[in-house]
Amino acid sequence: MSRPHTFYKVEKKSAEITGTGTVIWDPADNKRFILTDLILNVTAAATVTIFDETDSTARLDLRIFKGDLAAKQTEKFTFESSGFPSDAQNNILRGTTTAGTLYVTAIGYEDN
Repeated sequence: MSRPHTFYKVEKKSAEITGTGTVIWDPADNKRFILTDLILNVTAAATVTIFDETDSTARLDLRIFKGDLAAKQTEKFTFESSGFPSDAQNNILRGTTTAGTLYVTAIGYEDN
């Protein structure tokens, strides 16, 4: 999805997640999110999942991250090249934590 010489407005979305399937980024109609950076921080030891629209074992390719983080741990991900695009237009970036509060900052842009 390389778009040479095209400039996009950088979007920064933040969320505080304490449960399942919380919205991090809901792109504009008929757009998809493209992640360039993702920052995660948890207040308690937890299993954290970040996913594109649906978290299902039938579609593991929609999981951006799933892992166990220690209390107060911070993880940063940078998606090289032109970023990590959502699977389809109108998909929502969501997150889940099994304990504590998960703080998420998602940076990227929206495109068709």
